[in-house]
Amino acid sequence: MHIAELTSKEFSALIKQRPLALLPIGTLEAHGMHASLATDTLIPVEIGRRVEQAERTRFLLLPEIPYGHSWDLAVFDGTVDIPAAPFISYVSAVGSGLVKAGLSRQIWLNGHGGNNGALTLAAEAVAEAGGQVVIVNWWMDFRQEIDAITPGAGHAGADETAAVMAINAAWVHLADTPEHAPARTAKVTYKEVSGRAGRFPGAVNGAPREATAEKGEALLTMCARRVRELSVEFFPA
Repeated sequence: MHIAELTSKEFSALIKQRPLALLPIGTLEAHGMHASLATDTLIPVEIGRRVEQAERTRFLLLPEIPYGHSWDLAVFDGTVDIPAAPFISYVSAVGSGLVKAGLSRQIWLNGHGGNNGALTLAAEAVAEAGGQVVIVNWWMDFRQEIDAITPGAGHAGADETAAVMAINAAWVHLADTPEHAPARTAKVTYKEVSGRAGRFPGAVNGAPREATAEKGEALLTMCARRVRELSVEFFPA
C-alpha cells in the first residue's frame, strides 16, 4: 500500500499485519547539465513504487525525504546541501517516529552517495529506538547487475540517466551531456573546498550518452526485484 491512500482507521488495521516500511531518501543536486536535479530522489521513489505494486499487502510505501547531504556538488547550480548533523537528526527522528507508529521494520531506499555516512549513523539511532533498518544503496549494492545493463555508470552517468529516462524521458536532455565522459577516479575519500567542481567536471562522472530508456527500464525492474529479495533475507516472517 501507499500511505497516502490510507486513513488513520485503515492504517490502524494495516499495522497489525506488520508491513515493511519503504522510505525513499534522495537529494536535490546537479546531475550534469542533462538530467533532473531530483534524479537521486526520483529513482528510489520509482523503485519503491514498483516494490509496493508487486506486493501491496507486504510493503507500505512512505513519502520520500527529498533533501540530503550534497557537500561535494554544492558548487553547482540547483544543488541544495543539508549539513550532515541536521540531516542525521531529521532522518533519525523520522525513523524513530515510524517505530513509535508501529513500523519498526524499515527499508531505506537511498538514491544519493553523499547520504551514505549520515544514514548509517541515523540507522543506528533508529535501531537503538527499537527499529530494524536495511539501507539499500542501489547503485552500489546491485553494481554487478547494473554494469551488465548500463556500462558507463557514475554520477549522472549511464545508470542514473537511463533510469530517469525510463521514468520520464522529458526530464533528460542528452544533447547537453559532455562529448567524453570524465575519467573515473580511484574510490578514495578526499575533501577540499576549492577543487570540488574539478572533481566532478560539469557535475558528471560517468558516460550518460550510453543511456537509453530501455536500459533504464531493465535497471529499475532489476532493482525492484533485488529489493524484494533482500526483504525476504532480512525480514523472512
